[in-house]
Amino acid sequence: MAKSKHVNNPWGGFFFVLPSILAMVIFVYGMIGWTVNVSFGKRVNAYTNAKGYVGFKNYKDLFGDSEFTHAFTNLLKFTGVFMIGTLLMGLIMSLLLEKGIKGEGFFRSIYLYPMAISFIAMGTSWRWLMDSAQGDKATGLNKIFHLAHLNFLQSNWYSSEKGAMFAMALPAIWQMSGYIMALFLAGFRGIPDELREAARVDGASEFQIYRSVLFPQLKPTFLTVLIILGHISMKVFDLIYGIASKSYVTKVLAIYMWQVIYDFQNYAKGASIAIIICVLDCLLAAEQGVRNYGLELGQTLHLVQDAAAMVRDFIKWDDLPASLQHYAESSVRAYKIATTPPIHCQPESTSWNSTALTALTTKGCSCSTPAVTATPSRSMAV
Repeated sequence: MAKSKHVNNPWGGFFFVLPSILAMVIFVYGMIGWTVNVSFGKRVNAYTNAKGYVGFKNYKDLFGDSEFTHAFTNLLKFTGVFMIGTLLMGLIMSLLLEKGIKGEGFFRSIYLYPMAISFIAMGTSWRWLMDSAQGDKATGLNKIFHLAHLNFLQSNWYSSEKGAMFAMALPAIWQMSGYIMALFLAGFRGIPDELREAARVDGASEFQIYRSVLFPQLKPTFLTVLIILGHISMKVFDLIYGIASKSYVTKVLAIYMWQVIYDFQNYAKGASIAIIICVLDCLLAAEQGVRNYGLELGQTLHLVQDAAAMVRDFIKWDDLPASLQHYAESSVRAYKIATTPPIHCQPESTSWNSTALTALTTKGCSCSTPAVTATPSRSMAV
């Protein structure tokens, strides 16, 4: 029987993904580059083909534009309320489900259902729910409050500038809480049961278990949640457009960019706003990359040490300027300090025995509670 021959071609995989690479380069990075080029240009209306560049003038003018600063302030308000509200709601729902209650699958489906609704469809529904009419003419949520004799809860919602962005965050929180619940639930299920069992054997309360054992293990999940919510809030457009259209009261950067480009036809200014939104997203992505790949203080200094070693290999150490020698030596010393294994913290309760403490330290507990001395357990004492 003849054996099949396999041709090991190192270029095979490259050509397989080449169409995707070309599409991304052209339609993602190419369009970003074109937008940057327009943002530096002179074309400020649709009736001129003015060529040339004005540098960062368009960006400087933005920060002197009261409507831009208003939209940016609204975005910050929306981001703060949306992120905090969604984080808390998702965490609470995951805490209710993480112990495996009866009907968990049903409740999980109910919590995740809003994710199946598009932002624009949800915005249309919530526009009716948050109608500002009150009293006998009330509809939506105000009607429910009126029938329940809770008239003090009736609100103007997004019609009032004072609380418009807080009202806008409500439907976003309602939609995204289920998704955040799923992320936290996966994080809880990924924590070994041995940690909980050891803590319970040693007399730790449920509050202490969550505070000193479980929550420190969820730090990567918390970071992922914050990055995801930050990306969503920075680019929010369809939800706000579906509820309030292009109202000045609820205007954010994406809405203002749409107006500047399509209503005012100021392409250079609109491109500048688009780049600012892109930069904000890139900053969030960069932070995520730094965290994910562990480029923290110790490893960054390790790169500095490697660079200093390479310099030593190519040129004589004595030929280096004194300032560079001092910088390299300081970097090496700082690296040694930063990479010294830390003393693992221990739970606050001094009644925990050495079994629980060993389990925590071997699993990498890094909570900030003060260290305590392990005490013998009851069985050891006997």
